[in-house]
Amino acid sequence: MARELFDRIPIRDVVSWNAMISGYAQIGQFDEALSLFQEMRKAKATPDVSTLLSVLSVCAHLGALEIGNLVRSWIENHGHDSNLRIVNALIDMYAKCGDLNMAWTLFESLQEKDIVSWNVMIGGYTHMSSYKKALEVFRTNAA
Repeated sequence: MARELFDRIPIRDVVSWNAMISGYAQIGQFDEALSLFQEMRKAKATPDVSTLLSVLSVCAHLGALEIGNLVRSWIENHGHDSNLRIVNALIDMYAKCGDLNMAWTLFESLQEKDIVSWNVMIGGYTHMSSYKKALEVFRTNAA
């Protein structure tokens, strides 16, 4: 029903794209969310922070590292790489896709780390069964 209404919108703004992408992600239809994101890009609509957070979450769930890398390039080329929420989502995506080195590199590059930064890094190591490293990061944060 929602998709039918969306498809009837003659001119879609970023809010309508975000509602659909986020909606698909929330109900676990990750492939459909990515497909819609690709459709959004073809329509020359510009993603915003909400779009990027949803798409990075989808990439993390699917283990879609290649798409995540493309999204990261877009983020860097459009000046969103200083947004802490986006960098935290990138760290999470890389960790869940198994690229702990890139996750750590992004984590270390942060000037200011919030509790989410620490949690996604610790969670990433745990997700990949690197419990010793997760504990080291936890201890660093606790110190």
